[in-house]
Amino acid sequence: MTTKKVIGIDIGSKYIKIALVRKGSRKHEVLKTICVSTPADSVADGEIRNVDTVTARIRGALLENRFRASELYFSINASSAVTREVKLPALKEKEIDPAVEFELSQSFPGITQSHTISTRIYSEPGMPVEGTTVFCPNKVLNDFVEVAKGLLIPLKGIDINANSLAKVVHEYLPAERKHETFLIVDIGYTISQVSLISGGKLIISRHISNGIARYDNLVSNRIGITLDQAIKARQNNKYEAYNIEKEDVDNFISVAFSSVAGQVRSIIDYYRYNRSDEENKISGIFLFTGRGLESGLTEYFSQAAELPVEVIRLNIKGSADPESDAMAAAAIGATMTPAAGRRDINLMPRLREIREATLRRIKLTRVAALFAGIAFLSLLAYGYLVFMQYRATTDTMGTQEEIIRYSAINETKNRLDRINGLLASAESVLERYNADVVSGTDLFNTISSAMPESVFAVSYSLSEDGKVNISGVSKDLPDLPDFVYNLKQTGKVEKAVLSSIISRESEDGAIIDYNFTIEIIPKKAGAENEN
Repeated sequence: MTTKKVIGIDIGSKYIKIALVRKGSRKHEVLKTICVSTPADSVADGEIRNVDTVTARIRGALLENRFRASELYFSINASSAVTREVKLPALKEKEIDPAVEFELSQSFPGITQSHTISTRIYSEPGMPVEGTTVFCPNKVLNDFVEVAKGLLIPLKGIDINANSLAKVVHEYLPAERKHETFLIVDIGYTISQVSLISGGKLIISRHISNGIARYDNLVSNRIGITLDQAIKARQNNKYEAYNIEKEDVDNFISVAFSSVAGQVRSIIDYYRYNRSDEENKISGIFLFTGRGLESGLTEYFSQAAELPVEVIRLNIKGSADPESDAMAAAAIGATMTPAAGRRDINLMPRLREIREATLRRIKLTRVAALFAGIAFLSLLAYGYLVFMQYRATTDTMGTQEEIIRYSAINETKNRLDRINGLLASAESVLERYNADVVSGTDLFNTISSAMPESVFAVSYSLSEDGKVNISGVSKDLPDLPDFVYNLKQTGKVEKAVLSSIISRESEDGAIIDYNFTIEIIPKKAGAENEN
């Protein structure tokens, strides 16, 4: 059995986690995990803002550990990477991707041009297609491609954090528990994630723009200490010097992570509402968290969800740093082949999409190359003419040299003026194109951010005249007008109307919930900037 050395990388806003792995067709061995600090202000919400500094930091860590790899895998944790459950009739393998793209295009027009789409398929060939699809903006993925180029390691896969964690947790679970349905709560530094996993399959995943940074800032502001002091107190679990009792810590946790707990409860309600079978009850929560908050968060989420909570421990054989292993879980999972399902998620951008996403960069590069070529040829011509002039008399050589030099400079200037004119024209067209296009995902993000916690969208539809209809369920009636009000306040919706509300009642007449339909008319491109 042949094996190869591969690397998995999870780039967070606070830390870069690296897994050094020996991978074979039947064996997956973690050799070592590395955790280094992320350069300041270089990563935000899972998106790389400074490719060069991030690449240099990773390259330094790999050189220090003298690890040479033949393949590279990334796990990304960006809120712009969206997951959706897929259910389609039985299709041939080559028909699945076009069918998924068609379904997404109905709700998000133009998504195939701006995003890369990948689907993990769980069903067997010949059966109705079931799986999880992910779509992520090419502009986010292209930065990871650039990091791979800087590391000079062939990039083989880009996974999402939720799927990577699902694979690694399923791998290290005892055999008798691999069929269970559970939640994974990943508390990051600035962004957290709640995912529902069943039998190793990723069912649903949601991001929350909240993390350990909020807790540290809350402690710092409430007690009057510096942020560094608050971080050290949390990491070492040493609050005595600041007269902070356990009750105070519990209150800080409750305030800082209330939105995460709310998302946990929402996903539990969603699962129970859509799954009637008793055999697949949610068995518990697996928790990934930063140092110093394990016990407090375990107790908090256990009470909030009324489920048992376990802090992840991977128990990697021969490991000297279990804490680093747990932090690098997503990096490890990115290098794994899933046990459940016949096809895994891989957001490697297609060449066509890379060209479209980097069109302006390519044009600028070509113009620069053309100018450099012209300058180089002009220099060669000038040198050749000067050499020939040395063979003539001194007076003739001086006259000819002046004429040739003047001619070469003016010819280069004229060509440069023409090239600059073409570049300005291309940039003008590109700006007008960008100003006229409205991204479907912008509207989706607007709707998602305006939606109260008790409101669930069941289906989206787009009419020919551009209207978006949302059908869903709300547990509380007052949240529906709040939803409409929030939409109007975004400034991206021209009109939002509740077209129907139907209550659903139990046998004793008590109202269970409300089915609703909302009609939305988005503002046209540029409309929100007219005033």
